Amino acid sequence: MIPWTDEPTPHSSVFTPALRELGDELRSHGFTSDSVASLLRAASDNDLLANSALYALWSRDRTGELTATPVGVLTELFVRNGEVPSGTYGRQLSRSARSAFDALRLVSDVGGRIRARASISPLGSSYYLSDRLFECQAESGGYPVMAKKPEGPFDPVMPPHASTLRFMRHITPRGGRLLDIGTGSGVLALSRAHRYASVTGVDIDPRAVAYARVNALLAGREAVFEVGDFRVGLEEFGPVDHVVFNAPGRASGGHNEPDGTPPLHAEGLVKDVIEHLPKVLVAPGGLAEVLIIVTVPHRLPTAADVVAEWAGDLSGIEVREVADAALSVPADAIERLRIQPGCLLADSREEAEALVRALKAFGVRHVAPAVLAMST
Repeated sequence: MIPWTDEPTPHSSVFTPALRELGDELRSHGFTSDSVASLLRAASDNDLLANSALYALWSRDRTGELTATPVGVLTELFVRNGEVPSGTYGRQLSRSARSAFDALRLVSDVGGRIRARASISPLGSSYYLSDRLFECQAESGGYPVMAKKPEGPFDPVMPPHASTLRFMRHITPRGGRLLDIGTGSGVLALSRAHRYASVTGVDIDPRAVAYARVNALLAGREAVFEVGDFRVGLEEFGPVDHVVFNAPGRASGGHNEPDGTPPLHAEGLVKDVIEHLPKVLVAPGGLAEVLIIVTVPHRLPTAADVVAEWAGDLSGIEVREVADAALSVPADAIERLRIQPGCLLADSREEAEALVRALKAFGVRHVAPAVLAMST
């Protein structure tokens, strides 16, 4: 099935060429990360990825201005998840671009207004498809409202997030066979594919895997994506030379009152990765690296001390606390109940305010990102 519809995937002789054509068409229309960031008045393309909902809100009254250019039409449809009059859509985009969208079933016509069925995020010279995060349509008054959650137990498949790009700065350059756990739309695996002999991504969500496979075809890169849980049955994917895992570490709401466990708590996850990854996934001489977000209480000085308390024996394991302001909450921010601008650990101002209140209530001194590195 096409992940953004309930329809069967067209025959590969139609679908794959249309995907390849899609990338060419997007580039020919000037749809790049820099042009989209400039159009939405974002500080940078990374800032746009980190605060896409905020920029969708700020640009709600600029639809007419945005749709005056081809790149603006694409931005309105695939970044803001808004709608474009069919006449404007036909005038601004080439016939070949519209044919590619139709062949891939990426757009629909609702009462003379064109709507996208998925998001498309430009990143460097590549494009990544994912679920729509929100909708900015007539019935919502142009305001971004959350898109309908997909059927099933999983959340929407997210566009590339700035936290993944930050993680790439902190992992060790290697070659050989790469395994990306929790691959999502495949951005980490595909952006690093040229460095490795082979690349595999696994995710517990089948729709994420479907998107990652589409994105591999769109990028023209060799990669395998499969459904899997790193705690169960991943032996078939190993051994590999390098495992990377951008572990969940962002707020998800509900932090207003203490409930016994501090927000961003990673103890259970850390124990699981220490137990499973080195034994079944990493070849001799290989390396597993997991980005974790650690809440450091007042009684312990560093993230490494917290992990040591959780895990006990850390032989063969290095905990590298990394200097990254976007993934941190310093002590003074918690004391002042004000998270610094640019923090990626919450998706909205309201979420950030709830998070910092909860951190203080739980006696957290600071929040630090760390890379858990396990060698064999």
